[in-house]
Order: sequence, then C-alpha cells, then structure tokens
Amino acid sequence: MALMQPVYSAQVAGLEGGVQAPSGGLSFLNALLTLLVYVVLWAAVIRAVLLPERGGPGYLRLGMDELRLLACALILIIGFYLLIAVGGTIVGLVLALAGGGLGSVTSITHLIIFGVIAMAILLGGGLGTRFSLAGPLTLLEGKIIIGPSWRLTRGHFWRLLGAYLVIVLLLGLIYAVAMMLRPGPSMASMFNLGDPGAQTAILRAQADNFTPSFKNVVIDAVIALVGGVALALHVGMLAVATSQLLSRGGDRHLNEVFE
Repeated sequence: MALMQPVYSAQVAGLEGGVQAPSGGLSFLNALLTLLVYVVLWAAVIRAVLLPERGGPGYLRLGMDELRLLACALILIIGFYLLIAVGGTIVGLVLALAGGGLGSVTSITHLIIFGVIAMAILLGGGLGTRFSLAGPLTLLEGKIIIGPSWRLTRGHFWRLLGAYLVIVLLLGLIYAVAMMLRPGPSMASMFNLGDPGAQTAILRAQADNFTPSFKNVVIDAVIALVGGVALALHVGMLAVATSQLLSRGGDRHLNEVFE
C-alpha cells in the first residue's frame, strides 16, 4: 500500500492533467520486494517437503538457499519473457505476411500481441512444465539447477502438465472468489481501455484499493491468507513431484500422487 498507492495516484493525476507521471522507481521496488518475499516463502515450502530436518519456525530462513533460488527464478523469468517477446514477434510478422502483406501498423501490432499470447500459452505449458522442478532441485542440491529439471521430467510431461492444470484452475477459482472482496473498476472501463476516461477510472479504483484503511487492510489480509494456501499447494506440488521422481518417497510413486 505504501509503495503502490502513490504510484496509482500519480498516474491518475497525470492522465487528468495530460502529463504522464513517472512511477517506475516505486513500481520496480514493489516488484523486487514482492519477488523476494515469494522466494523466501517458496524456499520454506520446498524445505518443508524435501528437507524437513532443516526445520526452524515455519521453515523460514534468509540465506544462500534463498539467494540461489532467487537467481534461478530470475534466469527462468528473463529467459521465458525473452522467448515470448522474440517468438511472439516472429509469429505475428509471419501471420501478417501470410495475410497478404504487412498492412497497417495497428493490424501488425494486434497480430504481434496475438503471437505473444500464443507463445506464452505454448511456452508456459511446454517449457514451464519441463523446467518446473528447477527450484526444488536448486534448494536440494545447494547450487543453481536448471538443465537437470528437463531431464528429470522426461517421460512424465503429460502427467505433470495435467496435475499443474488442475491446480492452476483450482487456484484461479480460489483467487477469483477472494478478489471479489476488493471493489474494482466497472466492466465498461475494463473493456474500453482506449478511452482515457476508462483508464483514469481503472487507475482511480486501484488507488482507492491501495489507500490504507481498516477495510483495505482486512481485505488484503484475507487475500494474503488465501495466497498462502495457494502457494503451499502450488510449490508443495513441485516439491512432491521432485521427491517422487528422485525416488525419495519410498514406496510411493509419482502416479500414486498425481493420478
């Protein structure tokens, strides 16, 4: 709230005054802090499943394990987005050429956006599944592990992808219910993003939601609790899959956990 409320308020003032207000610094700081918090929580969940002997309050720590996990996450995130941007642009240009020429800038932009979305879905399902165990392996081995995740998931792609989709759909439903607690902009504004008035309405709603108040603190606390359960399910599933594929689960096999 402290970081993002000024950002949204400045953007509202900028749109109303016709001047784009700079807010990149606070937004970047918020994104960095959010990533750091999630990395600490990811490590705790993975540690609880794979390394329970390391214990501690809630399995929470802040050390080299978290730093290695952060580096692993950044490598995967940056690589993923670069592939999406490059692949989506190529797909969009190919579609434009296949349609009889490059056409207008607007049509090319729409095709590139379509290409980016298509690549995000394909890469998210494909590469995302094959590299999904990089985090647990990094924590388990005490060094940044990426490639071995590809080898470990070989032959188990569809079973893992199916399990991931079930969890994603379940978490999406949970989050949708939780987010209903937080008032948002009108549907008319959401579907009319080209209108400056609609953009202002969306930003004003965000600024209101991030304004410190008893109601907003309670809503954020509920959403945070839901997010904690969601994170435990998501990351815990990755840790369990890693345990089974490394034959650390005794007599339990991957198909007994995910089918």
